[in-house]
Amino acid sequence: MAGPAYMLWIANSWKEGWYKLSEEERKEIMKKCGEATKKFGGERLCSCKTPAGRPAFGIVKYPDMDSLEKSMAAHQEFDWPDKYIDVEHIAGIDF
Repeated sequence: MAGPAYMLWIANSWKEGWYKLSEEERKEIMKKCGEATKKFGGERLCSCKTPAGRPAFGIVKYPDMDSLEKSMAAHQEFDWPDKYIDVEHIAGIDF
């Protein structure tokens, strides 16, 4: 698919695996997330906190859908998000 692709993420809660990590391990995972996003041209447009009890959310822009899919596969190589966070991803292109 041609043109930029966007991914909306909605984070509901951290999973048990996240709480088992040390602070240093958490920082390393978040660093890997940023690197996997940037490696495939991802640009974080926003990350939003919400009132207590509501999910956080954000939007990431990629050059195209192929780049977005490659980035998501790279995240899975270190178990993000499956092991650490309950998150929903919605991907699409502008119309």
